[in-house]
Formats: sequence, C-alpha cells, structure tokens
Amino acid sequence: MKFNAKILLFGEYAVLYQSDALVIPFNQFSGELDFINGHSKDLKPKIRSNEVLNQLFTYLEKAENDSVFFYSFNINQFKTDIKNGLFFNSTIPEGYGIGSSGALTAAIFSNYHEKVIDNLGKDQWLSLRNTLAFIESYFHGNSSGFDPLVSYLNKGFYVNGSSVQMYHPDFSIYHPFLIDTQKARSTEHFVNIFLNKCIDPEFENIMKTEFLHLNNQCIQFLRNKDVENFFSSLKELSMFQYQHFEEMIVPELKTIWMQGLESDDFYLKLCGAGGGGYLLGFAREKAAIQKLKTEYDFKFMEIKEHFK
Repeated sequence: MKFNAKILLFGEYAVLYQSDALVIPFNQFSGELDFINGHSKDLKPKIRSNEVLNQLFTYLEKAENDSVFFYSFNINQFKTDIKNGLFFNSTIPEGYGIGSSGALTAAIFSNYHEKVIDNLGKDQWLSLRNTLAFIESYFHGNSSGFDPLVSYLNKGFYVNGSSVQMYHPDFSIYHPFLIDTQKARSTEHFVNIFLNKCIDPEFENIMKTEFLHLNNQCIQFLRNKDVENFFSSLKELSMFQYQHFEEMIVPELKTIWMQGLESDDFYLKLCGAGGGGYLLGFAREKAAIQKLKTEYDFKFMEIKEHFK
C-alpha cells in the first residue's frame, strides 16, 4: 500500500507556539514498503533504506518497555522483514519538507500494527497521532505526529491547538504551486536556527504578536473562501518571512519572491522549515504560474485536489 507525501500549507514554525496549521496529502509523491529481492537496479539507496529501518528497529526495541504502543506492534516481524531486505520504495524527495519520514512512519504503522483501525473519529485521531509521533520521533528528535497522520489517513486537517478537524480545500480559487529550490536541507538544522533567533526577546515578541496572527488569519480566510482578505494577509505574511526568515530563503529564489510582492500576481512563503526543498506559492490567476514557467528554469508544480 502506498502512502502519500504531505504539504504544510500554513503553520511552519508557528506550530511551535501551538498556533493553527493546515496540512494536506500530496499524491505527486508516495512510498511503500518493499523488499530488495527482485530489484537489480539502483541497489545503493535501497540498501541505505534497509539500514535506516534497522536503526529504527533498534530505537523502537529499546523503547519497547516504555510505551503502550507496543502491545499491538509486531516488532518481531518487523525485525525479520528487515533481515529479509525490507526497504521503503519511495519517490518522495528527502530533505524537501513534504513528509518523507511521515509517509515511512505511516507505512510501518500500517504494516506492523496488529490492532484493526476502522472508522476513526476525532477522539481516535489524537491517540493515533501520538502513536505515529512516537515512531517518527526517531527521525527528527521530536514529532507532532501530523505528517504521518495525514499520510496514513490520506486526508487534510485543520489543526487548532489540541483540536483537529478534517479539511478539504477548494484550490480552484487559490492556485497553489510549489517551486523546487533544487536543494535538500535538514529540518532539524533550520528549526535550531529559528529557536536560536527566538532567544532574542524582540524577535520572539514579533513572532507572537505579528507572525502568529498573520498565519492564523491566512488559515481562516482560506477556509472561509474569503479570497481578497486571504491574498491581502498572505502578502503580509510573505513580506514578514522575507524580512525575518532570511536564513530560510534560498538566495537564488529571492528575486522570484520579491517579484511576487511587487507584482501582486502571486506570493511565496516557506513550505515547512525552509532552507531548501520547496517554496509554496499562491497565485491570483493560473496564468501567473504559466508566466513564471517561461521566465525561470526552476521546476514549478501546481497543487491539485487529489483526495476526498
């Protein structure tokens, strides 16, 4: 079974302050568990994936006695399959902020969690999220659990503190798109940069008073289909990130970023931690994206509705 990548539309860094977030699955990329046997090409990444799974097994085995998660997790079968060449056969680019570890976590949970999970309600979402966060914490040191939750259920979510609601966006009026920066990055590295910036009381104050407000405004206007106010708030958010998140913006993309702010045809924002991977944009008209494709050599991908 394949598990899709995800896109955090809004909430990057803001979620560290328990702010609102919107996250959706993205089926342009996906991955599934497979076995090396029968694959003869490009063995090196498959072997590396198998080694990562073995390290994850060691991590889970050490924590087994500390988590109720394991009462229904077949860790012995997981170990056996790793020895038999298990790997994550994925098209999701790593270090791009679109949930490669989340999809892997969802695949592992789906394959080795023995308790049947059907017709999950809101009460079960948070419990499932915590379990998925426990697995994914191996990759990032800390995990909210929402990335693997989105991949596992293949549904979008609006997150408001401890409240979680299913979210199905109407992209026909917002024209979201991704720009490939052609540069992988480490989420942990840029989160640490952000946390160091927050040591400065002045920076932390503008985060709490300005950034969180803009983030939540964009989410509410997007959900309410208030197009004009959405793009007005998005422009302010884009300018805020351009001014205060300089380390997270790839230098080669600053020209495009500013072009959007000056033309008002589109606006860019970070997609996840930034520093590489993808940038996320929203265009007032689809023609603006086509125009960008003719002006720049970067790869542009339109985000379409691929889930219900």
